[in-house]
Parts: sequence; structure tokens; C-alpha cells
Amino acid sequence: VTVIEAQPRILMRGVPAEIAEIIHKAHEAESVRVLTGQGIASIADDGAEVRITLADGQQVVADLAVIGIGAVPVAALAAEAGLAIDNGIAVDEHLRTADPDIFAAGDFCSFP
Repeated sequence: VTVIEAQPRILMRGVPAEIAEIIHKAHEAESVRVLTGQGIASIADDGAEVRITLADGQQVVADLAVIGIGAVPVAALAAEAGLAIDNGIAVDEHLRTADPDIFAAGDFCSFP
């Protein structure tokens, strides 16, 4: 199994860097190859195998490819409320936003 992630780390918006690193290492310990900061140049499927060419020319060959391109947060309402936006609503380690009376959680948050 190979995970190809365009962001510099896995779970970029979903969890703090420390937790992402633990999850990354746990996957690698189970022989999952995790490639971060990788763009995909092309995908070819000949019926027998899927060949993925990364932006740097590296190739990944697999029996099957599962593709998830993610979602882009719509930050208009949060920005109108005066909240800091940084790849999602910026929160601290307690999920507090730039407004001390507003907390945020979930996929739309961006952890330090």
C-alpha cells in the first residue's frame, strides 16, 4: 500500500503535526509507504496494473488506485466573523479560534 499526499504532511488540516507524525509512523510500521509533498503527473491503467507517475518522475505501480482529492474549505462566514483563516479556521491546541469565545472542530480546522 502506498499513500501519495500532495501536502507536506498527512492530515494537514485534520490534526496537529505531532499527531500526524504518530499516524504516519504507525502506517510505515505496518509497511505502508507514505509519500508526502508529491504531485501526480499522470495515471495510466492498462487493466492489469495502475501506473502513477509523480511530478518528480518517480513511478508507483499498483493493482488498484483509490483516489481522494479532498475538499476546499469555504471560509467566507468564518472570515466575516473575524476569525483567522489558514488552510481552514486557525485554532490553538484547545480548538480556540482568534475570537476567545469561539471554538472550532473538525475537518475545517487548521492546527498549529
